[in-house]
Amino acid sequence: MPHSRIFIAAIAWPLAMWISCVVHASDDRIGTCRTVEAASLDPWQLRIRADDEIWIVSSRCIERCDPVDLNQLTCFRWSGVEWTPDDQQVLVAEHRARADKRTIVFLHGNRTNLQWSAVRGIQVFDSVFGAELERPPVRFVIWSWPADPQPRRIKEYRDNSQRSVWEANVLAEFLHQLGGTSTIGLLGYSFGAQSVVAAAEKACYRATDEKCIPHQFRIACVAPAYQKPWSRVNEPLAGCADCLSAPSLQMSNSQDRALRVHYFISRFSKDNYSESTTVDERSPAIGHPAYLDLSGLIGPKHSIVLYVSQPFAAQQIREVILEPDGSNPTAASDGPVE
Repeated sequence: MPHSRIFIAAIAWPLAMWISCVVHASDDRIGTCRTVEAASLDPWQLRIRADDEIWIVSSRCIERCDPVDLNQLTCFRWSGVEWTPDDQQVLVAEHRARADKRTIVFLHGNRTNLQWSAVRGIQVFDSVFGAELERPPVRFVIWSWPADPQPRRIKEYRDNSQRSVWEANVLAEFLHQLGGTSTIGLLGYSFGAQSVVAAAEKACYRATDEKCIPHQFRIACVAPAYQKPWSRVNEPLAGCADCLSAPSLQMSNSQDRALRVHYFISRFSKDNYSESTTVDERSPAIGHPAYLDLSGLIGPKHSIVLYVSQPFAAQQIREVILEPDGSNPTAASDGPVE
């Protein structure tokens, strides 16, 4: 009997955590590859400056194969009323021409289709940047990657977690195309945070190898779902030492049930992502980025909206991403620090 109780106790917690992950996962809508609607968006409630830009760049039509073909990216631009198809070369040209307008790339997390990535991206823009109009203009890019929900949840988790690692290859190629002429803000949520970090490292290494203008990134990661064996280094941003113009922000939540399940599963993962992305583990550490634990503000649900709707959290993201180069962000000056 004691052995039976031990066995039951051994499996009860991970099973309960997995069920919690399923229950608390958000964004369960199926989407498409090349079209996006604005049905869930009220343009009249969107707080936006006249010189701001909002884009969607979708990599959902790019299969997992090398080399990455950026011609398969699908782009849309917010016209003020609706999403209209546009050209990524226009985005690249405008980024290079306007150093005063900071380009910010946002990557969503798991269980998110094309339509819902647009909704979530707009919510992030409005809560973080629309809440403060006394700021420089921004070019906000919603990076929509294939993380759609699937009927089989375990298969979905495996497929989308692997894609989030490989997605770094596509994003790094895009960042390399933007070039290092001006600072780029990178904002990643959940699995998207992992893509952001790996892409920044890959873009930095490539710029060094090809003797290009070095990139300068401002990075904020919200509820990051780093996973083994990719995140073997203690400092996930170790390879970005020369490409960070300010300390990064790692904002998480120790009560997040979905993250707790993710870390439990990742601990025992035997998947090999070495063919998808490479991270130089010998890189020197960049020091200590700001780590914020917002469990007292957020609660146990895994949702980007819960983070950005908190004025304190939105302020920290805004300061790290938008602080002028050469100054010191105040991301961890006060408030709950882990």
